[in-house]
Amino acid sequence: MSKSKDKGTWAESAVAYYLQCNGWPAAERRALRGGKDWGDIAGTPGVCWEVKYVGKGQGIQMKPWMAELTTEMDNSRSPVGVLVMKTASYGSATTGSWYASIPAPTHDYVWRMAIKNGFDESLFAGQPARVQSANNMAIVRHSSAVLAHVTTFSPGYAYVPETHYRTMLLRDAVTLIRCAGWGDPPEVEHEAQDL
Repeated sequence: MSKSKDKGTWAESAVAYYLQCNGWPAAERRALRGGKDWGDIAGTPGVCWEVKYVGKGQGIQMKPWMAELTTEMDNSRSPVGVLVMKTASYGSATTGSWYASIPAPTHDYVWRMAIKNGFDESLFAGQPARVQSANNMAIVRHSSAVLAHVTTFSPGYAYVPETHYRTMLLRDAVTLIRCAGWGDPPEVEHEAQDL
């Protein structure tokens, strides 16, 4: 197995472990499925996860990665999809701080479902957040648990999932998705398991 493949497998395992402890106790790395990829993590019904390891010197390739996620959402018939990116200087102990991007239409749907389920968005209003631009991707870095509403638009502003997405920290994406009704409710905690 190549070194790059090893790192990708490690990142997928770290995300599966994080999900096991945060709402999806049955989460695990998905075995390869052949021609129709369903995403990298199994055991999270209704949510498709694509995990990318971004090493030093490697660029973030949002358009093809979001296109891949959209295809996997279709293949797995998942209404929710999340692209998780492990970037340099973040290890498995900080998996919740990895970047997570959700296609904008999907994010808006999940947000509406969370509000419908009683999620109080005012809890996050006015929280400090700093917007940066990196590799043509808008990123919000949080000093506290802030759910980000950041969209990166393509030239011409055509509303296409591959080019319009919301980026936040993985822990915030997980909280939002759980509030919307996928996985265990946020108040349910799971014991850490061996990685």
